[in-house]
Amino acid sequence: MGPVKVAVPDIWAHISHSKDNSGKTAEEADGKTVDEGDATQIDPNSSKTPIEESTFMMVVGPLGSGKSTAISHFLNPSKPDNKPKPTVALEYTYGRRTSSTGDKKDICHIWELGGGSKLSNLIDIAITPSRLSKSVFVITADLSTPATAFSTTVQWLDRIRSIAKHVPCVVVGTKYDKFNTEDGLKRKALCQALRYVACLQGASLVFISHSDSTTMNHFRAILNHYAFGAEKKRSLQVDPMKPLVIPAKKDNIEKIGMPGKESAPKIVIAEWNRVLEEYWPTIAEGKNSNEDEEILDLLPETTIDTRRKHRQVELDTYRSQALRKAKFEVAK
Repeated sequence: MGPVKVAVPDIWAHISHSKDNSGKTAEEADGKTVDEGDATQIDPNSSKTPIEESTFMMVVGPLGSGKSTAISHFLNPSKPDNKPKPTVALEYTYGRRTSSTGDKKDICHIWELGGGSKLSNLIDIAITPSRLSKSVFVITADLSTPATAFSTTVQWLDRIRSIAKHVPCVVVGTKYDKFNTEDGLKRKALCQALRYVACLQGASLVFISHSDSTTMNHFRAILNHYAFGAEKKRSLQVDPMKPLVIPAKKDNIEKIGMPGKESAPKIVIAEWNRVLEEYWPTIAEGKNSNEDEEILDLLPETTIDTRRKHRQVELDTYRSQALRKAKFEVAK
C-alpha cells in the first residue's frame, strides 16, 4: 500500500501545518484522499481524535539526477510525473497513509533539495535536531553519469553524517536502464564502489528504472518502511549484472571486494575513485558543481541576472525566517 500524494509545488508558498485564510490547515484545505488499499475513511462524527504520526524525508542529489521523478513514483505510482519542473531551492510535499481502523494517520513530510551541493546548508531548515530521530535521507546517484555517481554519493553521505551519525540513509541509483548498457567490468566496479560506501555508512542501496516495475516496487518498499513503518522486505540482490537491492546492514564489506590491499576507508574510497576514473576518463577530472555559476557569470544577461539576484534575496530572507522558526521549535 503506497502513500497518497498531496502536492505542494513550492515551499515558499507552504509551510507544514500552516493555516490558510479559512482557518483550516493546509492539509485540510487541499482535500483528503484515502489509499486504494485502505478499507476505511476517518469517520467525521467520531469522538475519537486521530493520532498523527509524522516522519520527515529529505531527498538530495546532483542536479538532474531524478529526485523529483523518484518522489513522484513513490507518492503516486499509478500516475507519476516523469517530466517534472526543475526544483528551485527547497520544495515541499507530503504523503499520507491512513490505517485500516481509521484511528491513526501517518504523514511523511518530504523536502527535495534543488541546486546540488551548493544549497546543502538548507537541509538544516527542514531537518531540525528535534526531527532527526524520525527522519530519513534519500540520496540519488545518477547512473547515467557513472564517472560522478560514486564521488557525489560519497560527498552527500559525508555531509549527512556530519549532521547525524545514525540517521537512516537510502542511496538510490537512478536511470539504471542507461547504466545497463555499460561494459560488464565497468558496471561491476561502480556497483562494488557504491556497495562499499553504502555498507560503510550503514545505508540502503537500490537501483531503479522508471520503466521497470520490479525495481520501483523495491524502491517504494524501502521508503515505505522508513516513512510509514511498513514491514521490511527480505529482498536482496547483489549481482552487479542486475539492479542492486541491498537494505541497510544486509551487506558485508568482506564480500564486496576491494580495489587494492589497503583497508582504511579513506584509502579505499580514493582507490575506487581511481579505478572509476580509469574506466571513464572523459569525465574523470570532472567539473565541479560551481561551474554552472561560473559560466553564467561569464555570459551576463540583464533580465536573468536581475531575477537571479531577486531570487537570492528571497532565499536569504526565507532562510533567516526558517532558522528562527527552527530555534523556536527546539526551545519548546
